Amino acid sequence: MKLISEFPFLTHDRMIRMYQFENGLRALLLRDHTSKVIAYQTWYRVGSRHEKPGTTGIAHLFEHLMFNETEHLRPGEFDRLIEMQGGHTNAATWVDWTYYQNDLPASEIAMITKLEADRMAHLVLRSPQLESEREVVSNERRFRVEDDIDGFLSEKLFCLAFQKHPYHWPTIGFMEDIQNISLSDAQSFYKTYYAPNNATIVLVGDIEEEKSLDLIQTHYGHLKSQILPVETYLPEPIQSEERKAIYPKPIATTKLLLGYKAPMYGDKKHFALQMLADLLLGGPSSRLYKDLVIEREIASSAHASITPFQ
Repeated sequence: MKLISEFPFLTHDRMIRMYQFENGLRALLLRDHTSKVIAYQTWYRVGSRHEKPGTTGIAHLFEHLMFNETEHLRPGEFDRLIEMQGGHTNAATWVDWTYYQNDLPASEIAMITKLEADRMAHLVLRSPQLESEREVVSNERRFRVEDDIDGFLSEKLFCLAFQKHPYHWPTIGFMEDIQNISLSDAQSFYKTYYAPNNATIVLVGDIEEEKSLDLIQTHYGHLKSQILPVETYLPEPIQSEERKAIYPKPIATTKLLLGYKAPMYGDKKHFALQMLADLLLGGPSSRLYKDLVIEREIASSAHASITPFQ
């Protein structure tokens, strides 16, 4: 394990340090004794853009599967152990990443390190687990996309905006693909992407850095790295003209979505656009909101966001 970078957080006496272990696992640590709690997150560099046509939605499906049974824990025991200590756990999947979040007392750092390492390497993947979570995700798609006008329009916007790039399909996946993901698909996905060299632990709170690193080494150090596939998708072609689609829906008012291609997250122009979005549509006092909603009353709501794509 070696220190690969460090930089101050707000003040020079509070340092964020990143370490890398021999198997490729990275850990980002920030010691903060403000209160006796910790935030323990595991970020995997895999999201819906890493999927293939026919298995869209598998990254999000895995977010659900990861809260299931492991070789050492019964179904539901992961959540129960954390909640018994007054902790909270959650997760999220998006186009570029999947992450798992745990907030709990600092005294439980050994427990959460052991639990997260266990599900990184010892998740039980059999047909009952897959079918149970498949049904959950299918219902989530019905609720958030097929029966929700905003979810429906958002999905259609990205399908229209991206013609070749994997951002074309939604993170939740297309229903036909969700229904057809096989057990072997799931097992292969897990073995490939849920590997230490594809993960970063983010640990913040009332920690002792040396003890935390020792715990990570103990529970993760023996896990083997995997050969990660090279991303081979074609770049999105340059767009030369406006694309437009109209969808008749039985709703009370007309909804309009406009999308513009923008610089990637991390580009200085991305943050300039974020500032512009706040100035124009960042709430009741913003320029366009005030004009369209308050003064002219030709819209009931208006907002904007700059999507942080990699």
